[in-house]
Amino acid sequence: MFDVIIIGAGPAGLAAAAATAHHHLSTLIIAPDIGGKAAYRLRLPWLETPEKILGEETVEQLREQLVGAPNVRRHMDRVERVFIHNNNFQVICEDDGAFQGRTVIVASGIAPRMLGITGETGLMGYGVSYSTVSHVPLFTNRQVVVVGDNLRALRAAAELNAIAQKVTLIVPNQTDIRAFSLGEKLLAEQRVTVLSGYMVHEIMGDSHVTDIAVTAPDGTMQTIPTDGIFIEMGLKVHAGFLGSLVERSGSTQIVVDEYCATRTPGLFAAGDVTSAAHAEQILIALGEGTKAGLSVCTYLLEEKECQLHQQAVG
Repeated sequence: MFDVIIIGAGPAGLAAAAATAHHHLSTLIIAPDIGGKAAYRLRLPWLETPEKILGEETVEQLREQLVGAPNVRRHMDRVERVFIHNNNFQVICEDDGAFQGRTVIVASGIAPRMLGITGETGLMGYGVSYSTVSHVPLFTNRQVVVVGDNLRALRAAAELNAIAQKVTLIVPNQTDIRAFSLGEKLLAEQRVTVLSGYMVHEIMGDSHVTDIAVTAPDGTMQTIPTDGIFIEMGLKVHAGFLGSLVERSGSTQIVVDEYCATRTPGLFAAGDVTSAAHAEQILIALGEGTKAGLSVCTYLLEEKECQLHQQAVG
């Protein structure tokens, strides 16, 4: 039995573990890998050095700190199911292992919806990006493509329009972006070209992105030169294993309060997997993870005091 089981080992999960370990709680971290988004950066030919990620050094320090912590254990796996049995949390892993915890912190993060086309995986980090907030400033005076038909895509195009030489917004499925007020503004911008109903079927380049191949609604194909492509097709939230234990937002993220608590007592969540997440930034994830870890400490302390009180009056 662990005091806390932390699901996910990105910035939020590592920060939460550091907080619980510091307060001498037995801590289990379950994740298929360590580091999360801290390992993702852009390498572009016009940058003298690889992109520096704010918070990256802190994540590495947390990783090293937790390796030697006597009260922290790691299990490299994915979680399949979480449920409550005898007032404790039962965590079942996909490959091997079932664990019990008095509390759980979910910091399993989110993942972008990929296009699944030729060149996308190979050029990821070399002009292919899924994070406008993180990478827009790197494309000053560059030609950029944005793919998506949601508000995230429109915001990406609007932000790039302020600094880029040219922005091409590819809107799949002929979605009418005029339904958004921001869409109307983009259609009026001279440096923004909106291609509705076009489909990207290849991202091209050797060491970095140089072009994309698209198919028009009439079936004709063309090549568009570009220095980078932002794929904003939505996000996948890694929290299906929680079932009905949590309330979910319209974007299926976990709803939490100001203490990172969910509607289930003892179940907390932090980072991009929550509705409180903002801009998918490492520094924010570190702060939210720390808050969740401290909230668990408080929860367990109050639970112990309550048990002692019940024993005294009993």
